[in-house]
Amino acid sequence: MADFPMLKTGAVVQDGSLTAVRFGTRVVHFADGAEQRFRDRRGPRRRWFIRLELLTDEETSALAQFLDARQGRHGSFSFFDPWTEVEYTDCSLESDTQEIDLSEHARGAAAIRVTQNWS
Repeated sequence: MADFPMLKTGAVVQDGSLTAVRFGTRVVHFADGAEQRFRDRRGPRRRWFIRLELLTDEETSALAQFLDARQGRHGSFSFFDPWTEVEYTDCSLESDTQEIDLSEHARGAAAIRVTQNWS
């Protein structure tokens, strides 16, 4: 399993990136109007919105190769969360299509959504 590519600075994300944690909950509705809620999964699901700007040609190339190899939502990879400093080994892209802005030489940019897979 491949790791999400790091920038030449050693960072995984840049300013403007976000993270979120979501818990899966199931709600059962009863005939008398009452509800019962319980956890749908055993743990939280993490998501990351990664903003990358001013990428060098090498960083842009590495990111493009990584995204192509993941085959959209079907691929799996490990992602190092810089906020918690924990590596999550089963993550996927949230979309089958990813765009990298190459409008300027040595100034690539991308916005990528990554999600932790529930096993």
